[in-house]
Amino acid sequence: LKSSTRGRVVMVSSEEHRLPKHRFDDSSQPAFGSAVEHGMGGAMERYADSKLALTTFAMELSERWKDKVTVYDMCPGPVASGIARGTPVIGPAIVWAMDKVFPSKFEAALPVLRLAFDPAFEFIAEGGGGEAHHHMAEPARAAPFAMDTSHRKFVFEQTIELLNKRSAVEP
Repeated sequence: LKSSTRGRVVMVSSEEHRLPKHRFDDSSQPAFGSAVEHGMGGAMERYADSKLALTTFAMELSERWKDKVTVYDMCPGPVASGIARGTPVIGPAIVWAMDKVFPSKFEAALPVLRLAFDPAFEFIAEGGGGEAHHHMAEPARAAPFAMDTSHRKFVFEQTIELLNKRSAVEP
């Protein structure tokens, strides 16, 4: 990385970012960043929303920083992370099955590290921009909402506003 002329940022998202059917700037939806009541049935919907927000933010950050830093947004694939441990009744069984089937969180971190440090990805970094979502370090087009310019700007500005409310953050 020392020999590289550009920095790299890797944001870990999910393919779940493709699931939401609404934009965050849709006035019929709850305000961006607001707490939303949901039961167990809504947990995956909220997870997908959070991943769409992250991927959309990454796409906008990639554009804004294109001359200085390459921003990668990536999904490491399924991970035995224990994400389901809080699921009532069946949580332990889900975690056990995930541990048996999916890569460990350490194995899943390898594509993240590859994007961050592998010289093979320097050609992408030197080109600037990027605007590519990656699935397990392979480029893939992000969901249309994440690529839409006005939606990206909205999510970026709302995120900075939320961060500024919680601490002194410079965009």
